[in-house]
Amino acid sequence: PCRRDGSSEHEVVFLLVQRALALAALAPRVLEYPVWARWNPVLLVSPLFRSRAVWRVEFSGYAAQKHRAVAAYATQTEPTPPWPKSVLPPGFLSFFSAGEEFFFEP
Repeated sequence: PCRRDGSSEHEVVFLLVQRALALAALAPRVLEYPVWARWNPVLLVSPLFRSRAVWRVEFSGYAAQKHRAVAAYATQTEPTPPWPKSVLPPGFLSFFSAGEEFFFEP
């Protein structure tokens, strides 16, 4: 995920990956994927300006696979007691049904 995605869990994952790569003395190409940043356009400004490149990747024909992948996060996409609704706000999942995805290359 993006380093400043708007989710504390995603931001920590980014830092953990960076630390693991440094400890392993690896320097692969790293692409950042916006998850929550897509919901809040203000969060997209920073990666846009600090990226060397923004990659648009076409995923046409993979709607069913993408739907299954997102549905695997049942604690986020389904009502989980004591909450009567899913954790994710209405409309959020529509971002992941598009035929394209965007990645930022820092």
